[in-house]
Amino acid sequence: MINRRSFIKTLGRGIAFAGLAGITGYLALRDEPVDGEECNFDFACKNCKQLSSCNLPEAKETKAKEESNREE
Repeated sequence: MINRRSFIKTLGRGIAFAGLAGITGYLALRDEPVDGEECNFDFACKNCKQLSSCNLPEAKETKAKEESNREE
């Protein structure tokens, strides 16, 4: 026979497991960007080492600004 304490423990563990399984499923099955282009970094393009090969609009703007600064 289950007493109240073991029931609450089992219920808590079940809820925690269900939460972990739900979060894992969400992260595994979430939609990726349609165009496949997304920045992996969280800082400005100016400091990025991948700026020369990046095709994102922000990177293109930064490249254009750098080109205009060199010409001046």
